[in-house]
Amino acid sequence: MLPPPRSWALERNDRRLGFARAAGITLFAESRGYGVAWHTHPAWKIVLALGEEDGRSGGGEQSGRLGGGEEGGRLGGGEEDVRPGGGEEYGGPGAGGRGAISVSVAGGRAIRAPGVIVPPLVRHASASSAGFVALFLDPWALPPGFPLTPLDPTAVRRALAALGPGAAEPGRGTPDLAAARAEIAALAGPGRVPDPRVAHAVRRSGGARFLADVAAEVGLSPPRLRALVREEAGVPLVRLRAWERLRDAVARLGAAPVAPAAADAGFADQAHLTRTARALIGRTPATFRP
Repeated sequence: MLPPPRSWALERNDRRLGFARAAGITLFAESRGYGVAWHTHPAWKIVLALGEEDGRSGGGEQSGRLGGGEEGGRLGGGEEDVRPGGGEEYGGPGAGGRGAISVSVAGGRAIRAPGVIVPPLVRHASASSAGFVALFLDPWALPPGFPLTPLDPTAVRRALAALGPGAAEPGRGTPDLAAARAEIAALAGPGRVPDPRVAHAVRRSGGARFLADVAAEVGLSPPRLRALVREEAGVPLVRLRAWERLRDAVARLGAAPVAPAAADAGFADQAHLTRTARALIGRTPATFRP
């Protein structure tokens, strides 16, 4: 089995999509607005608006509308009802001439700003009024307890500048993921260095058939490994394992149809991948194809 690519770009008509990943960080970019349904991801998510509002959502899961189809008031599995930090709305639609990111969290609160940081395990729906870049970071990458936070235009420009010239045109150019991760840490504060056994186990868990094999590699029993990951990352290992497999599958979508990408990433079938994608990122794999 060939390893998945580290990046891809797809384009059709006026829609461009770009994907890139490295250890601890994943990027997905889209050239026009899009909305995603209620979901709970196990990573930090930083969404940065590009350009000006275009009024289009790309015909996706939510068609740019927040809160449709599912009530967000029920929490479970350690999820938190986090209230927005820094005010419920920043500066009105597309402050500073930039598009806006809207995020609605469980419990009914919502914010709208040029950029947003969403913590792990926060159930939410979101939409962008223009093209956007979404960055996903390890759950230990930022300080524990850092809240759902709007980003002002200056912070968004700094993060996009760190990514490099290709950030403004999804799928064109090679983003500097290390620089972007450093810039986000400068904005929010540094996270903590996890136990190396945790980082290794999380990376390996997605591609491993049996969790016991991963635990043996780091000299722990499966129950102790699960407890250590929860203690260090604040997220259950089962969710991080699904996240790693989802990253793997999305990485393969640049060159393969959904069904083979699902199988190669360790999912039982395409339906299994679709359910996981809906739960963790609020959209289906098919929507990554222009």
